Order: sequence, then structure tokens, then C-alpha cells
Amino acid sequence: MSLGRTFVKTLRLKLRLPALTVCCLVFLNGCSTQLAYGFLDWLMLWYVEKYVTLDSEQKKFAKVTIEEFHQWHRSTQIPIYAAYIEDLLQRIDEPFTPKSVHEETDQVQLLIEASFKRLLPSLADLCETLNSQQIQEIDSKLAKKRKKYKKKFVDASDERKMELRIKELTDYLGQFFGRFTPEQTQWIAQWSTSLKPYEELTVMQQEIWAETFSKAMQHRDDRSKLEDYLQELVLYQTDNWQPELQEKLDHNQAITYQLIAKLLNNRNEKQRLKFRKKLNKYLTDFNKMNPPQSEDPSSIKTSLQAQ
Repeated sequence: MSLGRTFVKTLRLKLRLPALTVCCLVFLNGCSTQLAYGFLDWLMLWYVEKYVTLDSEQKKFAKVTIEEFHQWHRSTQIPIYAAYIEDLLQRIDEPFTPKSVHEETDQVQLLIEASFKRLLPSLADLCETLNSQQIQEIDSKLAKKRKKYKKKFVDASDERKMELRIKELTDYLGQFFGRFTPEQTQWIAQWSTSLKPYEELTVMQQEIWAETFSKAMQHRDDRSKLEDYLQELVLYQTDNWQPELQEKLDHNQAITYQLIAKLLNNRNEKQRLKFRKKLNKYLTDFNKMNPPQSEDPSSIKTSLQAQ
């Protein structure tokens, strides 16, 4: 959706069950934004059912909850997204630093977490109704995802890992930059070789995540503990990460911010136009989804900062 959804976020989000909001943003990124947003209810229910088979009552509850979330999101969050993009457009041709890129990622993280927090009580409601068989189904599917990740990212050769990292970054940034220059391509290759390997530790952290999920399910009859565990699972926290993994991700984050700032500051004219066109397309779509009210855009940005 913005500079904030860069590869550095992917590094961190791979450690946990991909969140509904992130899934939705990825979907929006690959389609016409307005068209994709119209399918948000269906997408979120489909995503839930990738991990657990719901009974009729649970599915009915999920549909109502998702519909309410969609209405809330459209009326309260879309204007904030539009205000953020509008503000970014005013700054996009100014010089960027690794610190300012970091600040953009923090801005976007606030957007994501606002939706997490909105969904958390309903997620707890649904978890309270899960039976042992459904929990086993979730555990099994999480284990399969870890196995798939390990096969693709851990068991691969160093050369293949480098290729995957480059592809992941260029696939996303390419939507904004278009074709990279030979010099930019060289910078990206150098970035890839400078990353500290984190994939094996990521699998270990995913296992810790799964253990925390199991603990949460063991406290389905204790609402306070259940919500505490769910918040730990879905919100952006690194308190319980292994020190070795944290150190590697901090290093990788720093050099990724450096790379992105360098790429932004060295766009050619064609890339600058494409970048601005992409952001303007998002802004137009967001405004069409929720026509501007009389509220001052500055108050919307203030509400973002307060979230």
C-alpha cells in the first residue's frame, strides 16, 4: 500500500500466521483496489476457513462479524489511508533517509494494528467456540505451513535463497518503480548478499508462535487470558523473539532501509512518474470508496497518530 509495506515487513510477518489485514492488503495490491475491496467480506471468510472448518453457527457469526468490520473499515480506515497517501504524495520527491523510511513503516504498522485491535474481541468470541477437533485442525495446518516454508527457504541453496529474496523485493517495489536500472539492480544484488541468514531461526520462532496459540486455546474459558494471548499473537511484538533472531533482523532491517532510501533518492524521471501515478491511483480509489466528508484531512491524520 505504501513505502511501509516493504520487504523488511515481510521478514517480520513471516514469523507469524499471516494476519487478515495483511492478506487483504496484499489482495488489494494485486487487483483493481475498488474491485478487490468489494470482495473483502468473502476474502476474510475464505482466509479463516483456510485454517479451520467452521460449523454453521460459527460461519454465521463470522459472516456477521466480518460484515461489521468491513463497514467500520470503509467508514473509518479508508479515509485515513487516503489522508496518508495524500500526505505521502507531498513528500515523495523529497530526499529520504533510512530513518525516514523507518518512520513510514511505523506509520503503516499503526494502520494495520488499528484493524487488528478492532477484530480482537470478535476473534476471541470465535475462539471460545472452537472444539478440540477444530484446534487440532489449525495446529496441523500451521505445521504444514512451517514445513512448506522450511522446504522453500531453509532447505534451499544459498544461491536460491538469494534469488528468492531479490524476487520478493523486486516484485513488490517493481509495482512502483517499473524497470530497475542496471545500477539499481546491482545495489539490490549487493543488499541480498549482505543480509544475515534468518530462515532457520524463523522456523523456530514460528514454532514458538504455534505453542503460544496452543496456550491461548487452553484458556478459552478465561476471557482475560485468552485476549492477552491473542494480542500477543496478532499484534506486532518482538518481546519474546530469540536474541539471535532479533539481532539478525535488526541488521537486515537497517540495510533494507538503507537500500530503499537509496533507490528512492536515485529514481529516474520515468520511475518518479510511475511512482506518483501508482500513489495517485490508490488515492483516487480510496476517495471513490468513501467520498470525502466535511472533516478536515488534518484531523484524520491526527486520529491515525492517536491509534
